[in-house]
Amino acid sequence: ANGDAPQAAALAEHALRMFEMATTTRAGVVQAKIFYARSLNASGNFSAAATAAEDSVGEAASRLGDLQHSSFMGQALLELAAAKQGLGDAKAARDDITRALENLSPTLGPRSSDVARAEAVRHSLDAVARGR
Repeated sequence: ANGDAPQAAALAEHALRMFEMATTTRAGVVQAKIFYARSLNASGNFSAAATAAEDSVGEAASRLGDLQHSSFMGQALLELAAAKQGLGDAKAARDDITRALENLSPTLGPRSSDVARAEAVRHSLDAVARGR
């Protein structure tokens, strides 16, 4: 699916279904759900991406336990913010990207690729808010 976002989304959906049926642990499932949402965002299917990302946020929340922050939660929120931005809901996207960074920075570090993506989404939202 190299460079083919719709094909990547289809493959990610297939992988997700396999993980859900084949594994007793949920770590692989939450990662597959996040990747599926990311694939949908990349293909421009923001409505389906938002649904998949909301599902991955719920899955990540169920794994938090006593933890305050989670890289899975941050990644899920990043995809949710990207989907909401794509749908034109800048306020919700800004709220989600703030929460994403609150989870990503302490768990993955400020120089991680996910933090860089989240910062890019935030800068894009800020630019739109300034009317650029």
